[in-house]
Amino acid sequence: SGKSRLARWCHEMSSRKGGRFEAIDLSNVPETLQLAEMTGWKKGAFTDAVQDTPGAIARAEGGTLFIDEIDKLSFKAQAGLLHILEERKYRPLGERGIERDANVRFLIGTNTDLQAAVRAQRFREDLYYRIHVLPVKVPPLCERRDEIVPWARYMLQRRHNKTPSASIRPDAEALLQEQPW
Repeated sequence: SGKSRLARWCHEMSSRKGGRFEAIDLSNVPETLQLAEMTGWKKGAFTDAVQDTPGAIARAEGGTLFIDEIDKLSFKAQAGLLHILEERKYRPLGERGIERDANVRFLIGTNTDLQAAVRAQRFREDLYYRIHVLPVKVPPLCERRDEIVPWARYMLQRRHNKTPSASIRPDAEALLQEQPW
């Protein structure tokens, strides 16, 4: 759907564009490590923590953190994220000191109907209202068929930037547009 490209564009157009853009896709993070991936951890905080590791929040300091697939966040991690969003502070796993400031802009993405997830008690209602501040619906590609060929050309040029003669044949473009994106 282009959520991460839209998030990156929002970052590049914002007052935080001088800071880093960091993205975390929660569908690729085990539930037990979700909050730690965001906050980081200290050496020895758990069995495999062999060194201090900054989390996504620290890596995005002064910039933007895009959290994709928020619907995959465990209930326990949802409570932790809610605290971070409300207090704008966090503590890396295993750190005993004071909380650190979360100086980042949070952008949240999902393909799931979060209101339905709240009704089904799979997503915290208080977190839903905390992140549902300025919702942007990105229609699926099947509803934006006029963008398919330009996207394909862009991706081809990005992949073959040193080969300007790379192109997509018209019959291949037609085939791309016929797909049920």
